[in-house]
Amino acid sequence: MSSNENVSPDFSSLNLSVCCSNSKRPKFNMISNAGATLVGAFLECLFYGIYIVTMLDTLRCILLRPPSNPSDATHLNRWRKPTGIRLITLAISLALFINCSSNLAFGIMNMIQIYILREIKKPSYWINIARPFNVATQNILADIFLIYRCWVVYDRSWAIIIVPALVWVASTVLSIYILIIRTRGALEIVGVPSKSLPAFLASQFATTIAVNIYATAFIVYRIYITDKQSRRVTLDLECREGMSRTTSPGQPNRTHLQRVMRILIESGLSYTLITVVDFICVIKNSTLALIVSAINIVVIGITFNSIVIRVAAERARLRREAVGGSQMTTLKFASRLPVTRHSLALAQDLGSTSQASTPRGTEQDADEKEDLYP
Repeated sequence: MSSNENVSPDFSSLNLSVCCSNSKRPKFNMISNAGATLVGAFLECLFYGIYIVTMLDTLRCILLRPPSNPSDATHLNRWRKPTGIRLITLAISLALFINCSSNLAFGIMNMIQIYILREIKKPSYWINIARPFNVATQNILADIFLIYRCWVVYDRSWAIIIVPALVWVASTVLSIYILIIRTRGALEIVGVPSKSLPAFLASQFATTIAVNIYATAFIVYRIYITDKQSRRVTLDLECREGMSRTTSPGQPNRTHLQRVMRILIESGLSYTLITVVDFICVIKNSTLALIVSAINIVVIGITFNSIVIRVAAERARLRREAVGGSQMTTLKFASRLPVTRHSLALAQDLGSTSQASTPRGTEQDADEKEDLYP
């Protein structure tokens, strides 16, 4: 092979978001498919390193529980009881990590075959089929778990998740159809409708964005309403019993639920923004979609882990304040709030450390039963 030959292997099947190699390249494409894939692989490895760090911290939050007394430096690595482990959260986090790791391994293996072993004429078809499957699986898992949390926060109301569930089903069907097209294309089967692939990809991304915005907005709205009602009752109790709320100078008087809302909004915003960018790249038929989609699959896992870690850190802060008596928070009055099916379900699901969520009223029970993902 001459060194002057311009070898540009077709990487279009390495990711779910691709450009049609046979179509005329738009003017804003300043990088080839091969170059975009190399840049995407580099950034994916970079973000994967961040993902590993967050994954280890997430497992610590799920499997280990903090000491009953935050000032106690001993017994910091106490394992949770099996009944205190959120199995669904653990299963989803492990599934996302395994899926993301396999996708990165397949990509590195394929580039080794092409650039080092020079197996351009004999590509590994199974790798070109497996990577789009990894990307589709990552989106499906993230969306279904988001819908599940929305269902739990609304006291397991099926009516509230009818719309996102139907959109998720449509997204899953589109993903399956896209995988069928990719499989037929990788196997060089005649009659593959490759020209219609960008339209199906754009539709699939649109459904993912819709599910993310809907579920996140409804969860945040539910927490906002509960926090508003909780503060109203808290103010009444303080006036009635002569209590006063003390806060540090220069710090805003934010409640625990307000901090949880901020965590959800900030974490979900990163995933939504990168999905929107990927969606735009697909519509514009840009090779940048190869870069963005490589990052997107890792960002999904990082977003999931960041919510678990930040909520656990917020709960630890709340526990320290409760033990030190430095601040009376709205959650401390949960046992005096009007008990309804919806309020009790939300209080338990958000991992309140009050007696409303701990039948025996002990700190150990609160540590065992706390929810790491609101």
